[in-house]
Parts: sequence; structure tokens; C-alpha cells
Amino acid sequence: MSSNIWNIANGFFVDSSRQEKIANLYIKKLGIKPKEITQKIAFLSGGNQQKVLIAKWLFSHSNVFILDEPTKGLDLASKVEVYNIINELARIGCAIIFISFDFSELIGMCDRILVLHKGKAVHEFSKKEMDYDKILKTAMGI
Repeated sequence: MSSNIWNIANGFFVDSSRQEKIANLYIKKLGIKPKEITQKIAFLSGGNQQKVLIAKWLFSHSNVFILDEPTKGLDLASKVEVYNIINELARIGCAIIFISFDFSELIGMCDRILVLHKGKAVHEFSKKEMDYDKILKTAMGI
């Protein structure tokens, strides 16, 4: 959890018992499912890898999250778990910028959608204005 290393350090050394305690807290809080606590992130499932990244930023006490394709390549169950975490972050007052090419996902998760075309913001949709076809046409410049 290097995003806030001084909270697990004892001087210049990492306090491994404190590190394990914090890791277990986030494993439980976010439903991360490693085979063992020392398992390398690269060997976790995609959904668990996403949760570990979110845990690192939670540990650093972030309140702004920029999530670029946070569910890309995940199975449905993992997507739902990540969506639940994102919804909880929003519920507790975190700001979330959710970047995705999946318009259905954006419509389901966002309060507002800002559509970019050729690198420029061209339209902002409120929750009540969100419509898949309108968003697609706007993104295509139609």
C-alpha cells in the first residue's frame, strides 16, 4: 500500500504486522479474494485487481477518483462488486470521474455525462436527459 507508506512505516522500515492488519481490513471491506494475503496483485482476478487499486487510494484518504474503464474485461459478478464500491464512494461524498466507452454503464452509474467529440466537450447530459442513442449520436458528432 505504497500510496500512504508512512502510515505503515516504523521509521524507515515497513511495519509488516501493521501492513498485514491494514491489508486484511481492505480485503474484508472491499471483498477482495486472494488465495493468501501475500499473493501478488498480478495473480489476482481482474475484479480483485481493480479492488486492490481502489483500496490503495482509499488508504491514501483520497476523495477524488478518476476511474478509466474500471470494469473493462471483468465478468458480470466482478462488475457488480466494483459498481457497489463506486456507489459507496459516491454515497460518502467522494467525487468520481467515470470514463467509459460503454454508454449503458455510464447511464447506469453516472449523475451526469459529459460527451467528448474530437477532444472537446460537446454536450452534458443530466440524469433525466440520458438516452443511449442521443449519447451515441453526440459522441459521433451527429
